[in-house]
Amino acid sequence: MIYTIGYQSTTILNIERAIRALDATLIDIRLAARSYIPEYRLNTLAARFGNKYIHVPELGNINYKDDTLPQVIRDFDAGLSIVQAVQSPNVILMCACASPYKCHRLLIRQRLLALGIPAQELLAIPPKTTPAYHQGLLQL
Repeated sequence: MIYTIGYQSTTILNIERAIRALDATLIDIRLAARSYIPEYRLNTLAARFGNKYIHVPELGNINYKDDTLPQVIRDFDAGLSIVQAVQSPNVILMCACASPYKCHRLLIRQRLLALGIPAQELLAIPPKTTPAYHQGLLQL
């Protein structure tokens, strides 16, 4: 199963719990694995999660610096090949965005689902909205 999450909607401890609970590999889908939050920098994530962490910039949004431009996945097919080669029962695709609906991971989930590949958003702290908003979301 493929899950998605934005680290601004949760904590590193919740992500670590999800990795353990789901026996998952964390796949960083940011174009550049940099952050002003030290816990989410490439070297820190690699040190913390070891072989349970992979950076796959192919699944990054090439327009991430300019939200006036459309979201465009760098190379979906190459990124999907990397994800499918991971030797783990589950994967968690992670980016920075808090909202699953204003982020390129929504595009990725939609493409995965169109290909018949199950994909679901993980939410640690769901927004206060109608129940329909949460359809297809899994809370930690």
